[in-house]
Amino acid sequence: MHFPHARSGAHSPLPLVVMLSLAFIAAATTTQAQNTASCSFAFFPVTSPGALLFPFGVNDFGTVVGSASTTRNTGFIRWANGSINFPAGASAFTSRNDNGVSLGYDNNGNGILMSRSGNISSAAVRIGSTKYDGPGVNFVGINNWGSVVGRYGDSAGIAHGFKRWSNGNGFVLDFPAKFESLNAGTFPTAINDSGVIVGFTQLPYHAFIYHNGKWATLKYPHAIATWLYGISNAGVIVGNAELSDGSNRGFLYQQGTFKDVIPPNTIGPGVGSGIISVSLRTGLILGFADLQNSPRQGYIAKCN
Repeated sequence: MHFPHARSGAHSPLPLVVMLSLAFIAAATTTQAQNTASCSFAFFPVTSPGALLFPFGVNDFGTVVGSASTTRNTGFIRWANGSINFPAGASAFTSRNDNGVSLGYDNNGNGILMSRSGNISSAAVRIGSTKYDGPGVNFVGINNWGSVVGRYGDSAGIAHGFKRWSNGNGFVLDFPAKFESLNAGTFPTAINDSGVIVGFTQLPYHAFIYHNGKWATLKYPHAIATWLYGISNAGVIVGNAELSDGSNRGFLYQQGTFKDVIPPNTIGPGVGSGIISVSLRTGLILGFADLQNSPRQGYIAKCN
């Protein structure tokens, strides 16, 4: 998985406690506990003859979706038993919910929703009188209600986030800041069943949490950049951080506490590993790791 490059800069975070009720409560704390999560890991290969897998999403049944690089890019579905399907007409899948609906793109770069039975429909979003679809409109995360988050770019190259309900209507999600540089903006990545949305911006790469019109930021301790990639229904947030020495940390965050997620036998603590997504109900964490004396592996982790 490729992480965005962070720009230098300091930021004072607004710490946030996500309660089990999923209400937003801004915590006026100045310190945040940090340790290593206790996890069990199930690894799976992401390299095979003629194909390189890029996992992007996992649901509560352990089904992984993503994109495979073969003679051309194609979406894949990896079932919990290890078998893999490459559905026709899909170039990538970014997320899958527990109802078997997969979010992704067709071979022309258009957003799609694929049902459990394999039927494909458009993932266009209507915001007011404007319909956003086609290449350049990114559909990233889906919850069990069929609500989707993603982003689109304007004529100045600024990214605007959006939420799309299952009926195709949606609204703009713009983090309250001024964006001026090309490719800057708001990047939602995931939504849980209560409508809590996580993502990041480029200020530089401030991680955010959004719910019912309220915004809060979250920063991994001493990080120069923080990215959030998933949130479970219990309020467990997962993401990655870059430290000043250039190393990465995959982490989970819950109720004011950060915990590092470190797969065993990686090249080094926090090096060669990262987190991609978390499932909604059971909190399965999808990630990757560069293991010692082994090619890169994907993993599904269950953590405490």
